[in-house]
Amino acid sequence: MSNQQSEQCVRTFIDAFYAGDAARMEQCCDDAFTSLVYAPVEVFPHLGLKQGKAWVAKAIQIQQERYSSRRHIIDFVVANETHGAAFVQATLTKRSDQRIIRLNIGEFFTLRSGRIAEHRVGGLVAAPQFGFVDHVVMQQRGGVDELHHRREFTMVVTPAPGSTR
Repeated sequence: MSNQQSEQCVRTFIDAFYAGDAARMEQCCDDAFTSLVYAPVEVFPHLGLKQGKAWVAKAIQIQQERYSSRRHIIDFVVANETHGAAFVQATLTKRSDQRIIRLNIGEFFTLRSGRIAEHRVGGLVAAPQFGFVDHVVMQQRGGVDELHHRREFTMVVTPAPGSTR
């Protein structure tokens, strides 16, 4: 599989998720698909470590039950034959109270035989004041593409209005 095909597989996976198209999303997944999402359980209790292609349809079902609207923008995707990474801006509208949740998401993929075997979400940042910053660099050494990832936690502390601190 070429880098371009890997990139297209990652893009299709993300687009299908937000479109609610489980069948198209499952076509991108290896039979031994695993998803691991690092997210606050208070906000996303249905996420965490999930295994198997059956989880794809269940994830979409849960998202559609919880959110009346799910939009996304793929900022960029980088991929080679075995790994991929994407930064996605997502906007979710909660069905229960119409609250809007905006997220900047770092998604990381391991590909096997042209399909996604592992999907990891490591940068759900809902507020600009704190979160994980993921640095992804694609390098080519000796004709081989290498994907490097580094994560940093950042936090800006701002005093409450009227505070003397």
